[in-house]
Amino acid sequence: MHRTFLLELLQALSAEDRREFELFLKSPYHNRGKSAAEVCLLYERLNAVLVDTSVKTPAKEEVFQQIAPELPWDNWKTDKLIAALGKLLRAFLLTRFNLQDDQEFRQQLDFANILHTFGLNERNQQILTRLQTFQEQFSWRNSDFYFRQYQLESAKFEMETFYNRKKGDLNVPQVLYNLDLF
Repeated sequence: MHRTFLLELLQALSAEDRREFELFLKSPYHNRGKSAAEVCLLYERLNAVLVDTSVKTPAKEEVFQQIAPELPWDNWKTDKLIAALGKLLRAFLLTRFNLQDDQEFRQQLDFANILHTFGLNERNQQILTRLQTFQEQFSWRNSDFYFRQYQLESAKFEMETFYNRKKGDLNVPQVLYNLDLF
């Protein structure tokens, strides 16, 4: 398991991040399936290596024997567990990033899209109106502003295409204008 992407990514995490990831792993909501317990054991073994630097990084065969000592070595199963742990680590990092306070605008846009998917279009429109008001409060215009405005205009375009199938400009000019500005 020397120099695998998974190990490099785990090494890049702080001790606090690894504790948070362990909680994420133990959640039955995120870590489901027949191999959930084995994935947790794999993480515990790798985390032990990260915590105690005197312990040498084990080979895949050693890790598999520690996780499932009653089974013969199975490279395919080991790779599958490593991939599952990597997928959960990726989900954890994306979740943490997307739930940061500075991602509030994107969260609101995503939530508006979810409301639209569930057919709650009036609620969707309310959120889009709030986001437009939020954008209008900015006195400076930087690339973040224009990117947010482009995302907002694109969301409005999606709403217009839902309601207006035969007439109107469907907010296309505003989408293109904001794309040019971004």
